[in-house]
Amino acid sequence: MASSADHPNNCHESPTDDETILVYEWAQFDAAFPTDADARQKLHGTSESFNSGCKRCRAVPLLIVSAGKVVYCPSCRKSSWLTANTFFHNIRRPRAWLWAIWLMERGIIPSLLQFCKLAGVAYSTAWNIFRKLSIVAEGRMLNNFAEVPSSAFSIAVSRRSLETPAHAHPTAEIQEIEKVQPNRDSSGAHLGAEISPESAPADDFDTDLAEREKQVRDLLASTPTHFDELIERSGLSTSQLSAALTMLEFSGIATCMPGDWYARRTALKARPVRSMSPHSHLSAAGQSLVNAIESALAFFRTTFHGVSRKYLQLFLALNWCRTDRTSWPLGALLAACHQSDPITEADVLAYVSPRLIKTSVGPNYQMQ
Repeated sequence: MASSADHPNNCHESPTDDETILVYEWAQFDAAFPTDADARQKLHGTSESFNSGCKRCRAVPLLIVSAGKVVYCPSCRKSSWLTANTFFHNIRRPRAWLWAIWLMERGIIPSLLQFCKLAGVAYSTAWNIFRKLSIVAEGRMLNNFAEVPSSAFSIAVSRRSLETPAHAHPTAEIQEIEKVQPNRDSSGAHLGAEISPESAPADDFDTDLAEREKQVRDLLASTPTHFDELIERSGLSTSQLSAALTMLEFSGIATCMPGDWYARRTALKARPVRSMSPHSHLSAAGQSLVNAIESALAFFRTTFHGVSRKYLQLFLALNWCRTDRTSWPLGALLAACHQSDPITEADVLAYVSPRLIKTSVGPNYQMQ
């Protein structure tokens, strides 16, 4: 939940308690959009289907009739649903949808029970709204995101889904997807080993490394080697090598020294990272990624009390929307919804987070 410092209307009268902030925002929202008709007008007032003119004769302007649900063209005298072929097609609770967008654009992600209580909708309706909005946000996770294996978030994976094997713990999904998509790297910059507060013993950790990390590990020695030399010797791109080195730092196998020099730790000292508190041996990029994972884990625990692996990427998209006000200023999410294709229930059910999860890490994380 956002603090009062994150509140866009923060002043000496602004609330500070999380619950109070939510009630305060509801009062503001309720005053601005007291009815479904008001909310529908806000949701569709700048709809692409309306601004682009009549789909049949291309004439403008168009008229909105039937309580804001239908577009009528005076030229060809034809009517159509305003939301036809748009993200908001067939929504039944426009106020609830706009309320969710209102909160997300202000960096507030409430628990679903809190949302249901104020919006007056069923839990399943609230869950459907946030899943679809998170798919929209996830579609904007394009550049400057670290990719880490889902096992980095295994401590928060405690909810079953349709992908969970029968009679197995929810984390079994992580092992299953590793079998189906071993070492797959869609972007060329992946971190292929587990980053977890509860990592495996050092003797077993080698089996968790992807081939790229093993290749880079074998190039390192106790004598420092410069990044440029590792580029030449490995044949990897700068982004691929940077990602592999960051992963080796997490595992405790490599250490970064000033000037982009890297060395391999001795076998005695090489241990997987067991705690994600600040580590002096991590580079700035590595520590930034650790901080991002810790922040996401805290968000999952306090707001949702655990997540499923199936929708892990969507939960991270929600966290990105919650924390990054530069990428998600007021109006940005609604605009993204207008630009999105329709998202059906079948799309939501078919969604499965990829093996490598995109994570927003902030300005301190830079792939070289």
